[in-house]
Amino acid sequence: MFRYKQLFHALLAAYNLKQRLPAWSLLLHLVAILPLYPANYYVAPSGSDANTGTLESPFLSLAHAHQQVAPGDTIYLRGGEYFPREKTVFSRQGEASAPIVLAAYPGEHPLINGRDIPEGNINHASTATWAFEGARHWKINGPLTLTNGRGAGVYIADVRYLTFTGVESSYNGKRASRAAHGFMVWSGDDILFENCDAHHNANHLWKEGENQAENQYQHGDGWRIFSGANIRLHGCRAWNNLDDNFDFYSADQPIELMDAWAAYAGRDDASGSITGIPGKSMPLLDPWDLLWGNGIKLGYWEDSVAHKVVRSLSWANNGAGFHMNLGPAVVWNSAAYGNKVRGFDYTDGDRHEMINNWAFGNAYEDPGYPLAEPDGSLSSHNSWEDDMGLTVSETDFASLEDSAMFGPRQADGGLPGVRFLTLNAGSSLIDAGLDVGLPFKGSAPDLGAFEAGDSLTALPGAGKPPLPGRMAVVNYPNPFNPVTHIRIDLPVAAQVSAVIYDLAGRQVVRLFQGYRPAGRQQFSWNATGRNGRKVSGGVYFLTVRSAGYAKTVKLIYMP
Repeated sequence: MFRYKQLFHALLAAYNLKQRLPAWSLLLHLVAILPLYPANYYVAPSGSDANTGTLESPFLSLAHAHQQVAPGDTIYLRGGEYFPREKTVFSRQGEASAPIVLAAYPGEHPLINGRDIPEGNINHASTATWAFEGARHWKINGPLTLTNGRGAGVYIADVRYLTFTGVESSYNGKRASRAAHGFMVWSGDDILFENCDAHHNANHLWKEGENQAENQYQHGDGWRIFSGANIRLHGCRAWNNLDDNFDFYSADQPIELMDAWAAYAGRDDASGSITGIPGKSMPLLDPWDLLWGNGIKLGYWEDSVAHKVVRSLSWANNGAGFHMNLGPAVVWNSAAYGNKVRGFDYTDGDRHEMINNWAFGNAYEDPGYPLAEPDGSLSSHNSWEDDMGLTVSETDFASLEDSAMFGPRQADGGLPGVRFLTLNAGSSLIDAGLDVGLPFKGSAPDLGAFEAGDSLTALPGAGKPPLPGRMAVVNYPNPFNPVTHIRIDLPVAAQVSAVIYDLAGRQVVRLFQGYRPAGRQQFSWNATGRNGRKVSGGVYFLTVRSAGYAKTVKLIYMP
């Protein structure tokens, strides 16, 4: 239905031009603009799949909306609670220049409750709430929450180019399901999780009739990743997951984990349920326990894979803060506090690169020494090294109270501003690090995830990817009415010009002219010209110029 409406607007725009364009030019105009009209579909808890999918007449199910989408289309989820009766499979394929977008409607927060999804078998995908299988070029934009699922909140297999932003997956697996991870990646390349959360995912105990001894250990990771190239997690949090918070042990290609917070793995509730066995207490006696309850589990059984962790915190986990397992790892500017085993456990494998880290208050080290440092590792400027001459204590930190770490995110989705484990003035951890190319204040980097002075406000770099290699410009929604939001990513600080033109090349309005810092910039256009009046419906062009870059995108206004 949407494309028929868009075709009408395209023909209307062509009709308005017919007096000043020859027939051949008019034909070229139609050929050029018809493919530019992507569709918007709307889904709401009060909708019906017999509806047309418009804002006024939304669908009820995502599954039905998914069957309609084509490259460049957007599905908007209205706020409220959804109760799907089966897993939703996403398999449609977008394009690099026209991704498919699944987004929370602006200003609203959808919640997907998996309570009515039927019991499946032990296969990971069978009981997932959402399953991305074979999908290409999708952007999933929150805030949105998946909860109470039988199995994984989000299951991913055989995908390329997926971005999840502001998605929470929590309290999955409460009904004796198997493999109840928050996010599970079985296979897929080029996946970004940005500002996402996974917590209280658990597989309680064993199923009735099963052998208790064989089934007491069940998975419940925040993130469980098996295979895929270029998988990145930026600004993500995981806490109170019954197994590990971040589990990359089986991942066969390097994963990048940046600005991550991991806490209370192995405990999924206040009563202290540990690795699926309520009431189990420390010290750990079963060798299996050493594999469970880790904040960040790295490693792989081949030396070719070295996961990279940057500016991350792992605390109060029932296992290790950082568990390296059998393979190498790169860990920069990270910290481990109050874990029930070791802070940094790299007694297995070799060729680790450990720089600018500190450990404090972990149970099986004094204070933070790993049991061994394997041959071939690079360990430099860490708090536990004798040549550093450091003694970490409570006085180094502004606060050891962590409740704010699990609080609401900032308006842009970034990690909350906190005082927990930020450095006090005068701490010996300040300026004690080695320059590894990350931003820092003072004469040298501080040890750990926070630079001194990072407190109560947005943490520099937290949850934000590195600056883009070149300028990028996107707008959403598109088509739009009454306003479209424009995002410009600048690789360097520079003068910026943002101008909107009509089809005839005439300037409609100058959105911005001036200096902007490097990073993400946000603008909006409400379809008004320089005279403050609304423009006519049709196609417009936004041209952005900055520091030798130029980028033009098409804007479609549908009054």
